[in-house]
Amino acid sequence: MPDGERPGWDNGTAGYCGHRAQISRLRGMAGDALAWSLDGAGRLPAGPTGFAGLCLGELAHAAALTGDLVEARRALAAADERTLPAFRTIDFTLELAHPWVSAAGGDLTGAVAGALAAADLAAGLRLRGYEMYALHDAVRLGAADRAADGVAARIADRLAGLASLLGRLDAP
Repeated sequence: MPDGERPGWDNGTAGYCGHRAQISRLRGMAGDALAWSLDGAGRLPAGPTGFAGLCLGELAHAAALTGDLVEARRALAAADERTLPAFRTIDFTLELAHPWVSAAGGDLTGAVAGALAAADLAAGLRLRGYEMYALHDAVRLGAADRAADGVAARIADRLAGLASLLGRLDAP
């Protein structure tokens, strides 16, 4: 069936491609991530849409990792413009792309700040997996000490809450 005869399927397929790009990137296969994200981005309808942050964010991330700064910046700008607020959790990979585009442009200070900001945003949204990825990115970008401080603070807060809860359970 020609592409124009599949109403409704292209956006779902774009989401699938975006997730495949994310998996490929996480497996260290930046070239495959680039191919999957290009496919997904090409299937998105015009304007703001679901999965725009996922597909275009992964495209920006993969392009940055493969050294194509022009494409990375273009995709990042498009993702920022087209992401729907309702898709914030699905499109969170967009937030993870920002630090790597900064790093590809030579701004390691901004990249680390971006990774730590993404970790804070993920924590606020209770997206613990993305929080972990963002902190891992901060480590990979050379700020292991700052990432460790963030982890220590988060663990201390959770341990304090757990200790308080356990104390209440033990109370007579």
